[in-house]
Amino acid sequence: MRGGSPARTGRIFVAIPLPAGLKKSLLDLAPAEGRPERDPHLTLRFIGPLASESLEPLGQALAEVQGRKFSLQAVGLGLFPRGPLWAGLASAPELLALKKQVDLAIEKTLGLPAETRPFQPHLTIARFQRPPGPDLRKFCQERSQLVLGSFEVQGFGLYQSHLTPSGAKRELLALINF
Repeated sequence: MRGGSPARTGRIFVAIPLPAGLKKSLLDLAPAEGRPERDPHLTLRFIGPLASESLEPLGQALAEVQGRKFSLQAVGLGLFPRGPLWAGLASAPELLALKKQVDLAIEKTLGLPAETRPFQPHLTIARFQRPPGPDLRKFCQERSQLVLGSFEVQGFGLYQSHLTPSGAKRELLALINF
């Protein structure tokens, strides 16, 4: 400990990794004016920076999450108000159950309650310097029901990211398989 402050981590989050084929398909949709997401994934919970000593107990609590493999389907394109381009996901009760268990493990270990805003599962494809124009909005509307691919969720990971000028660099800290 330097200066009385505990060592801090980068930005911590829990996410479901995507298979390489689906990542490629998603990134192929990124428009030229956007910055493609470096490593598309499905975020279950963003935590933020933590004291370094919190990582091990968090990893242990997440390893106790019970789950089994299930399928998800990426369907449709959309834009958030500030412009990230995303792919939606078909409703899956297994995903919501997993999210709830992850939230409980985080609350138990770190004392952070679940977020109050509704969970909107999505896969970020690209980000923009300026808000996207009407052409991109039309592009998304025309593809709002497009089936982009399915994948099997075999587990989830605990990640750390560091912001750089070229985007976030992510590091897998722990992989929890079902």
